[in-house]
Amino acid sequence: MVAIALIAGALGSVGLVLYAGRRNPSLLLRLIFIIWVSSPFIVLMWANRAAKGWSVMTRTTLHLVALVLTPGSLVIYAAVAVSPPKTQGAFAFVVVPLVSWLIMATVIPLVALVSGRKTPLGQRIFKGLAVLALLLVLGVGALAGSLWKEQSTELTLPAPTGPFAVGRTINVWTDDATFDAVAPVPGTKRELLVWMKYPAAGKPGATSDYVPAEVRPPGGRVSDPLIFKLLTRDVSKVRARSTDHAELSPQESSYSVVLMRGGASSPVLNYSTLAEDLASHGYVVVGIDAPYRTSVVVFPDGRVITRTPENNG
Repeated sequence: MVAIALIAGALGSVGLVLYAGRRNPSLLLRLIFIIWVSSPFIVLMWANRAAKGWSVMTRTTLHLVALVLTPGSLVIYAAVAVSPPKTQGAFAFVVVPLVSWLIMATVIPLVALVSGRKTPLGQRIFKGLAVLALLLVLGVGALAGSLWKEQSTELTLPAPTGPFAVGRTINVWTDDATFDAVAPVPGTKRELLVWMKYPAAGKPGATSDYVPAEVRPPGGRVSDPLIFKLLTRDVSKVRARSTDHAELSPQESSYSVVLMRGGASSPVLNYSTLAEDLASHGYVVVGIDAPYRTSVVVFPDGRVITRTPENNG
């Protein structure tokens, strides 16, 4: 029964990760995710075959761990796969196998220590699992130290490749004649948060805050899980390659306009390097974030509007 459940868990996880990433063109990335999500099931299948010489308590614990992790993983993966696309949709497929490994590397060795340490086989099994757990703990510690260093280190975005300096403005456009059809409150006027990057007067090289203070969510990102915040850099330490409210370059009489909108509800801020590079080559880039459609929109007046679940635009 346990072996069948593990095989079903491995095949189901692979199928769900392929379905969730069906729009991703990278075969290598899909292969990496397949190996990662199936790895806990493969190790548990190996352990199940090798458990004949283990104590009854250790085998029972192994079976319980397998029967808990298998449906739990599949339920989480299925919830992500069938939900609307998100900018952090791969998050569950990264974290669930990691949590599974942590449970396997801690619970089973502890039970083996209690129940089987008096037999030579039990001692060998425990030593092997203990080494695995120690390596895992050291790896997590090294990762935590690396993340802490990344969080405290300042970063500047890549320099634009064009001859123009880059200016930036942030505006709120309100259509007083149109109601927002997807707003949860009837009668809400249609609004857009508009980021403009454009060819600016002056010499290239100036920097500014990647996310200006007035459009940062109070207390940090409001929609991301805690672990995702730990895996990404503090935006207050990131510098963009543009100058706020710089004068438009008089070098050309007119400039072509590029309209930009993030995919999968992503804010246009995620495309800052692309927008700055286009602006440095003489384009006016107009990026829009739409409330209730973009994942999070922070207005300069302090309002924070998140994407409503039913909207997939």
